[in-house]
Amino acid sequence: MSQSNRIERVAVIGATGRVGKQFAEELLKTGKHTVTAVIRPDTKLASLPAGIRQSSPVDFSDPDQGSLAAALAGQDFLIITLSVTAPLDLHSKIVRAAVAAGVKWIMPNVYGPDVFEKALHDVEVFAKATRQCEEIEALGVNYVACVCGFWYEWSLAIGEPWFGFDLKGRRVTFFDEGETKIGV
Repeated sequence: MSQSNRIERVAVIGATGRVGKQFAEELLKTGKHTVTAVIRPDTKLASLPAGIRQSSPVDFSDPDQGSLAAALAGQDFLIITLSVTAPLDLHSKIVRAAVAAGVKWIMPNVYGPDVFEKALHDVEVFAKATRQCEEIEALGVNYVACVCGFWYEWSLAIGEPWFGFDLKGRRVTFFDEGETKIGV
């Protein structure tokens, strides 16, 4: 059997969500990938992108992650898109199951600024993202972090803690003297 030098089989965790669905749809449009949604028993199948394959339902609460490893077997690449409300240990469980299944590349649940920028390590969400990448690397697997800048459109509406804008209250908070430039 010849080995391919490209990624053909891609699994997406979160394929019905805001981020995961976009990844799945764009990969399917290329016609170059077999895309599989890793689904839960309660996944709303009608919300999956047209043309996507489905894994057998996975029990993400299973401490052994056997059903998840089985769903990931044969995949070249795993895209993880988790809600910010996902259990704190879930990402690590997914990564370990992917490694056990032989997945060669993982895109961790890391989207935004460069998480290896030392100035961001004081912010827990970015420090956590860095740890997620480091865990994958320590397990001997390749990863791709999506460094796409701050999510301006979504983050502006989230409220004051992100950009300082309270649109409903018609207020803005400057986190310094208003002189520091940010990149988005």
